[in-house]
Amino acid sequence: MPPESEAELARKAREAEADAWADEVAAGRLEPYVVTDADAATDESEDDADADGTDAEARRWDAAMAADAEGEPAAIAFIGRPNVGKSSLLNALLGEDRAIVSEIPGTTRDAIDTRLAWGRSEVVLIDTAGIRRRGKVASGPSAERYSTLRALHALSRADVAVLVIDAVEGLTAQDSHVAGYVIEEGKGLVIAVNKWDLVADKTDRTFDQYIEWIRNEAPFIDFAPIVSISAKTGQRVGRVLEMAIDIWGERRKRVSTGELNRVLTAATDRTPPPPVRGHRPRLFYATQAAVAPPTFVFFASDASSVHFSYRRYLENRLRETFGFDGTPIRLVFRDRSSVKLPRRRNSRSAPVASAKGGRRAASARPSGPGSASGRARKPH
Repeated sequence: MPPESEAELARKAREAEADAWADEVAAGRLEPYVVTDADAATDESEDDADADGTDAEARRWDAAMAADAEGEPAAIAFIGRPNVGKSSLLNALLGEDRAIVSEIPGTTRDAIDTRLAWGRSEVVLIDTAGIRRRGKVASGPSAERYSTLRALHALSRADVAVLVIDAVEGLTAQDSHVAGYVIEEGKGLVIAVNKWDLVADKTDRTFDQYIEWIRNEAPFIDFAPIVSISAKTGQRVGRVLEMAIDIWGERRKRVSTGELNRVLTAATDRTPPPPVRGHRPRLFYATQAAVAPPTFVFFASDASSVHFSYRRYLENRLRETFGFDGTPIRLVFRDRSSVKLPRRRNSRSAPVASAKGGRRAASARPSGPGSASGRARKPH
């Protein structure tokens, strides 16, 4: 594998810092914002103070993440199977023949980085080699294996991936596998249906039917926008870059802790978590731990029993409220048992002075006949 770039090392450092920050919350060293804990009853002023303190901590963390993200241009990688038009799309965006284009699959062997001025800034476009099926890569020549490794490494240092598919062949099983690589890396995703000019007998409903078919075949990428293009004629190629830049911003979107927990409260009130083995898990509060991709930590009772379908439900509620179009969302569930929460004051406990007085009164109380001091002593 080629050595990791500075951007990749910085990304891993930010992820490690995000995990450390979440551990601080879990250990109770950062005061959490509890929204549905009936056992920790405090007055409204104390709740407001806790919420303000948590929001201040979240704003400090958000500012640190924003400072780390500034200065680096958006990196957009074109990935897909061989001979689907990745290099042609790059050339169409650049307006020049930057990459060699051929009808022979596997022409591109290495990742090619190209900077392109876009608005007031610039973006980095990464052309990659076609990713074949694992069986063909394992049985093929060594150059094929190294090309696939370089393509996957280029994906790991990109912010957004443009999955280029063939409009004539449609979404294949290998296209779905490549999309799975994107989601595992937590990258943004745009689906570009190339060679749209070769689709015969198109109507005003053809593209809508194409989208519906892709959603049914691969529901795990339903968050990704789809655009039909033709790299040969230049049809809507600029739209691909516009979508990728929008997704780059969505990946860095931050949600305040208070606003996030209001959505969590509404979601749990609307549909509580389903019971598992006779026990219904409870979600207490949530916080955003990282961006790029957006990562949210949910603290619950018996977090491992939160069903996959309910995790999907919470992800849909987050997308409906905050967007996050084109980017995966990571939801982490942790047990609240490791969090130190303020306990409810016991109103039935007596003051210390009264307790001491009670003990003195008990010692002065005459002993009953059945007590040890009330029993008659034997004469010596």
